[in-house]
Amino acid sequence: IRASRTNPLTIDIDASLVNVHSDKEGAQRNYKGGYGYSPMIAMADYGKTNGTGEVLAVRLRPGNKAANSAKDHISILTEALEQLPDEFYDEQTTLIGEKIMVRTDSAGATREFLKHVDSLGLQFSTSYTLPVVKEHFVRWINQKKYWEPALTADGEHRNNAWV
Repeated sequence: IRASRTNPLTIDIDASLVNVHSDKEGAQRNYKGGYGYSPMIAMADYGKTNGTGEVLAVRLRPGNKAANSAKDHISILTEALEQLPDEFYDEQTTLIGEKIMVRTDSAGATREFLKHVDSLGLQFSTSYTLPVVKEHFVRWINQKKYWEPALTADGEHRNNAWV
């Protein structure tokens, strides 16, 4: 109910590895040498004091399933949004996107997924690894004037962490 553009509900989307020790239906080898599943999970986070980490949706996937599947990200986000209370929709049952931020790691930084998130009017935060071919392309990164200190969930500065 308290979610707003400046203080949005965050939906974290991430895949995880779940190892199994016997042959199970749908289990597969994963990129880390294990065997099992790679479920994709969407969780609600509303800050340290209000956040519950409540699971909104889970999609069980084989262990060899790629983490950066745009189709899976879109699907799990759709399921997660369906779990939100009526306060996240207007009178015409249209999602009030500015009250929600979707957060992923670099696996969610696909054009298809981010275009979908943008089409819903949602805020988003994701990481992305830049391909570096030559050192001179990234020399500017070492200049602190382009960086800001990273903050903890409490708003405190993290030691030796910059964004």
